Amino acid sequence: MPLILENLEKMYGDRLLFRSMHCAIGAGDKVGIVGPNGSGKTTLLRILAGTDDEYSGSVQVSGGDSLCFIDAVPVDPERTARQIVAEPFEHLRAQDARIRDLERLLSTTAETDDYLAELARQTEQFEAQGGYDYIVNMNKALSSLGFASEDLDRLAGTMSAGEISRLRLSRLVSDAKDIWLLDEPTNYLDIPGVQWLERQFKGLQATVLVASHDAWFLDQVCNKLLVIENGTLRLFGGGYTDYVRARDAEAADRARHDAELKREIERMRQYVEKYRYGTRASQAASREKAMERLKAKVQSEPVSTRKRVHVRLHNTGESGEIALRLEHVGKSYGDRAILSKANVTILSRQHVAILGRNGAGKSTLLGIAMGQIVPESGDIYWGPSVRYSFFPQNYTLFEKETAMEWIAARRPQMIISEIKGLLGSFGFSADQMDQQTGAMSSGEKQRLLLALLSTETANMIIMDEPTNFLDIQTRESLAATLRAFEGTVLFVSHDRTFIDAVADRIVFIERSKVSVLEGNYSANRQGLFSDRTIRTAQPRRTNVQDSAMSTRASHNRLVALEARVRLLERQIGDIEQQQFDLTKRLQEEGPAMQGADITSLSVHIHELQVRREELFEELAMAEERFLQASAS
Repeated sequence: MPLILENLEKMYGDRLLFRSMHCAIGAGDKVGIVGPNGSGKTTLLRILAGTDDEYSGSVQVSGGDSLCFIDAVPVDPERTARQIVAEPFEHLRAQDARIRDLERLLSTTAETDDYLAELARQTEQFEAQGGYDYIVNMNKALSSLGFASEDLDRLAGTMSAGEISRLRLSRLVSDAKDIWLLDEPTNYLDIPGVQWLERQFKGLQATVLVASHDAWFLDQVCNKLLVIENGTLRLFGGGYTDYVRARDAEAADRARHDAELKREIERMRQYVEKYRYGTRASQAASREKAMERLKAKVQSEPVSTRKRVHVRLHNTGESGEIALRLEHVGKSYGDRAILSKANVTILSRQHVAILGRNGAGKSTLLGIAMGQIVPESGDIYWGPSVRYSFFPQNYTLFEKETAMEWIAARRPQMIISEIKGLLGSFGFSADQMDQQTGAMSSGEKQRLLLALLSTETANMIIMDEPTNFLDIQTRESLAATLRAFEGTVLFVSHDRTFIDAVADRIVFIERSKVSVLEGNYSANRQGLFSDRTIRTAQPRRTNVQDSAMSTRASHNRLVALEARVRLLERQIGDIEQQQFDLTKRLQEEGPAMQGADITSLSVHIHELQVRREELFEELAMAEERFLQASAS
């Protein structure tokens, strides 16, 4: 057994985080770690990785097994993505670099027999050692995880936290470990990225332990679950759906058993009351003692460490037959079409999910609909009585405000007791209500946003990836609320379980084309996200001199493409600087600003984020053109 937990107990101060009995993880097991936010999933991973030794009990890891906690893999900020991913193949990478040098020399200087001979020799050796396979697999992984070709030569120090997280995941194809530990790896992935990760896990012979709030993902890859609930760590067989069945069956059995005990207790109580003072008083006294013993066996519901979130939305009423219509909408950036003649009609009370890869134009579509982005063509029509509330993907929170102050500033009509009641219904304890938002976890910030949303009155809800960082319980509660909402819902999400639970229609964006599909994700999954992964051309075993001539002939084309890439990189850098400056201003001056100014700045930051994603999509297209030119 690679991993055995025996009477493991972890305390956080004087509070029990979790306690386990005997849990055994076998070789090759794929184990999901599930529990509410704050229940100790990340702490458990740190214990298993050996970076947290303040616990009681024992953790046994087989002596010969190598272990990697992906989130703890050091990333050198001075190295490029290509260098980091290729670290396990340094010898092949050095040889590949020499081959690239020789190809450049042959494309810019007169041919020499020495260059051609060395290129032929190096290429043959490289192929014999599986060099081309490693490059193809590495590039396929990085492409699936949302990295374009130009990203491979970016320094890690210039990347966001999400990009670093995705970069670490690519090590699954370049490194060999016996045990992998991962903490919520799907947070920054779109659906194709999650599907790639599922395929990687299924193909691994190694043992995997992964904390996740994605129920669909857990069902796809896990044969066991470690569940942390109410301070207890237990091991279940199967995926998340299997666990839910087992949990509900246990609860039903416990309820039936408790009902039988309560009926017996009631019979005994009646006997005691009837004979307490008569000739059978001694028997009544004995029955009373037995009754108390039975009462102790009745299992009361365990006290949850965090209240279940209850999301409530207030509907203003009907919005007319059509809530929103987009006709022949087009939007491009440079020569890159984001949306092309998009036609979308959303009727009142429909629940519509917008799906697409990262950078496909989902946020652009929302921005155009809400008037934040001006399209180059087409018309947008809103129903005359539509009143919508918007839940953004990136919302600025002031680091110096507490949760109470943050709500009070945006809902000045609410009194303190109302704000406390609101935050309490979203799982905030008294201490967390006075916690500064800058110290909150991502999940807590999302719940705070949901709390604010629940105070608005609207007949249409628009949400941009609302489930990010929410635990499964909160996702289920939000899904149930949206499903029951009698108004219109329009949302972007990569959570397939959430989409299935809420949506009755899909708006799918792929290569600037917009399709409207009836039904949820499951009803349309076969036609979504067809494989268009850019494939690196395999070198053909042809005459080396012909190859050099071809490279030289396409040199000017490659130079032009490289110039285009550099221009886009500069544009992205300018946008990121603007985002930084505006966010800093909002944090420093926000508490003194008027509400309209805060909204204007927040919208501007959102627009910059949309533009940044679109520029990255343009770079992805430049990669495709570059690879085509390289292979020609």
